[in-house]
Amino acid sequence: MARGYSTRRLQVFSVHGRTDDGAIEYETFFRSLASLAARERTLTVGESTLALPVLVVEDRHVRFRAYEGDRTQYPLIFDTLNAGERIEQLDSGEVVATKTHGAIDLDTRECIVEYTHRGAKTDAIARLIDELGRNVLGIDTLEFSLVPVADESFIEALDRFSQVRVARMRLVRPNHDWTPEYETITEIARESDARTIEVEITAKREGTVRRDGGFFRTLREMARGTHPNVKSASVSGVRPGEDAVATVSLAHHIESVVVSVHLTQFGHVDDVLIEESIANYLKSRRWRP
Repeated sequence: MARGYSTRRLQVFSVHGRTDDGAIEYETFFRSLASLAARERTLTVGESTLALPVLVVEDRHVRFRAYEGDRTQYPLIFDTLNAGERIEQLDSGEVVATKTHGAIDLDTRECIVEYTHRGAKTDAIARLIDELGRNVLGIDTLEFSLVPVADESFIEALDRFSQVRVARMRLVRPNHDWTPEYETITEIARESDARTIEVEITAKREGTVRRDGGFFRTLREMARGTHPNVKSASVSGVRPGEDAVATVSLAHHIESVVVSVHLTQFGHVDDVLIEESIANYLKSRRWRP
């Protein structure tokens, strides 16, 4: 029986892919991944299986569907007529999975990912692409990351603090390597040939971290950049009129849009319609101010 409509949040991420030789050629890279047999685009880590069986490259866009499931879990079926239950047996190789839809604009290097509570998260999808490139395509020094694009509400939330006690950010190696604009931070990463670098600052006793330069200036500029490379960030402090310490996290301020989606008779999102919504969102972002 059809279940009508639901909503899904589509989140925006910046794509960074490089090797020791520099930035990758994205279309060539994704066409190589797409040429693999679907069964080869699978990764098992511990009890979790992640797969990318649908990967299509066309018109400078990449469309994908990621599946994630626990290979040790079997579905529990409850019968409301007799209040009984049974464990459904699965065939060899089968897992109960949740599907996540996404797409990449190869020109803007933006990726839109459907947020699903139980499905594959962006970090897992990026890890799968990274592993496939390294181990299956043989690109030994590949570094592939999907970095959240901060919504303006993130900066606004930071500015509401009257006192800042602790601030942290984690940066990934940018598409074209560590840049000289932020010499103090990036020189360490560049000289160390690092993939990521983390920075944490704390206030003096009963004091506050300055928000007009240094860490906060760097965080604002990097988060607002055309291709941000702030993988994660959080700030803890006190707001005016409050005593309790509050924390603002970039993970809760990712640029996004909520769309209405049609559900199939089995209660799952209609693939074609949500992929149309993702494509339209990507297209609309090309013309944003």
